[in-house]
Amino acid sequence: MKAAYSRNVDPAFPDRWADIIVRPETTEEVSDIVKIANKYKIRMVPRGGGADLVGGSVTESGILIDLTRMNQVIEFNKDDYYIVVGAGITWGALISHLHPTGYTTGVI
Repeated sequence: MKAAYSRNVDPAFPDRWADIIVRPETTEEVSDIVKIANKYKIRMVPRGGGADLVGGSVTESGILIDLTRMNQVIEFNKDDYYIVVGAGITWGALISHLHPTGYTTGVI
């Protein structure tokens, strides 16, 4: 499993291995992880889908925080044109939620 988290979509960046991978489901869990990491001065890297192009979703040592379980639509306000989503939502899931209502992100 760690191998899947050791790279992103850009093959120019070498594999980097986190010491530990955590998969929180709530903001409270993320907060607890951050508090522990700060207490012990451990490096942290948040990761969504891992589709960045500059190596930002992988870390050499430290904690990799996989946010993909935080993939909910939290609030959708059609009147004021905004949507609040979890940090782990994918573009595909977001667009799938919006399109049936006639809305889109404007960015794909």
